[in-house]
Amino acid sequence: MRLPDCLFAVLLVSIAVVCAGCAARRASVGADYRLVGLYLLPPDSPQQFNDVQQTQISLGDLGTMPVEQPASKCSIQDRWFYLSSQKSGAEVDWTATVPLPAAWRDPDLISNSHSDWIEFFDQMSELQKAGCMSRSAYLTASSAIVESMPAPVMYSLFFRYLFGSGGYIELGPDMRLFIERSIFRDEAGDTNQVSNYLGERKTYYDVAGSAARRITLKRDGEWRSKGLSSRAGAEYPDTGLSRRFAGMRELRLFVLTLFVPPQVRRNSVLIGVRNPEDMVDITQAIQKNLEIPCKELALRGAVCASFEGVVSASVEMDVVVNGRRRYLPIGSTVETAMAGVSPQAEAAALQTLRIQRLFRGAYRDVQFNPRNPQVPKLELFAGDRISWKAELR
Repeated sequence: MRLPDCLFAVLLVSIAVVCAGCAARRASVGADYRLVGLYLLPPDSPQQFNDVQQTQISLGDLGTMPVEQPASKCSIQDRWFYLSSQKSGAEVDWTATVPLPAAWRDPDLISNSHSDWIEFFDQMSELQKAGCMSRSAYLTASSAIVESMPAPVMYSLFFRYLFGSGGYIELGPDMRLFIERSIFRDEAGDTNQVSNYLGERKTYYDVAGSAARRITLKRDGEWRSKGLSSRAGAEYPDTGLSRRFAGMRELRLFVLTLFVPPQVRRNSVLIGVRNPEDMVDITQAIQKNLEIPCKELALRGAVCASFEGVVSASVEMDVVVNGRRRYLPIGSTVETAMAGVSPQAEAAALQTLRIQRLFRGAYRDVQFNPRNPQVPKLELFAGDRISWKAELR
């Protein structure tokens, strides 16, 4: 779906500001993230550029191909996202190509970036299944490409987590799954009747990773309304996810709709797979039929939990704010983290604001102009560190 013309115009103005009077060169080792105009640029983006529309990401040697393949068959040649390999003896060097801010002048990228990005990773998964790269190589490559994607601030969550309307969230470390449910005596009855309402239950799960690249849900707590029996709502999957989703290779929470009309039973579904090759087919099946039963998905290799009724399943991110660990809902921004700062102190706090973000396993600073109006709107990622000096009294 194309962005409104006014937003397109804003992107064009920002591109002009970012690109004026510069020539392309690669970022130096140890460089920082940069927030320039409307764009968040990773450390390996070119420091300067003019009309250069794309940049290459060197993925290096990802190991031998499980099945000997010609390089032409182990490549992706879409308009905006490329992947290519070059064999040199026993080594196979891989390179990805992604758009730079200048490319966002093109309405095609604005209209199709979401679908093209998803298709790009689907094609990468197909290359892995075809024997072009091992599973560990696929994970290494996809993680590096995600971290190195320069993107408009307004799209940053999508390019990092594939999170958007009707989309899904890739669950990983530094995240927490949060399930909040209203429980009724008769869920099929009138949920507006006070006599049918029993109470609320909130359940939390930490998303934990392991050296073997397996993902596990660890139950981190539960809250119930006063007087609500532990047996109430036992028919729902909310409290038993740790056992069911132990040792997954991938976990996705599909956010099917924000508002559940009467004819729709589920608003979200949690999918785990032990064989990552199954995830593309499962994702496509859910997107074609939002009500596809878990039993049918299980036949495709999924571990499935369907969240139905008056319930919300959402993701929270582990963010360190002024030295204290906090869980913030996905979509939280710098402004969210600074909610306690008074309007009078905000300008001074922005002058001392520091944002650190992981890149290739090490923290890098986010460089920005404190007067850039995009700074408060910058969406936070799991694992971020944000701090500022407190107001002196």
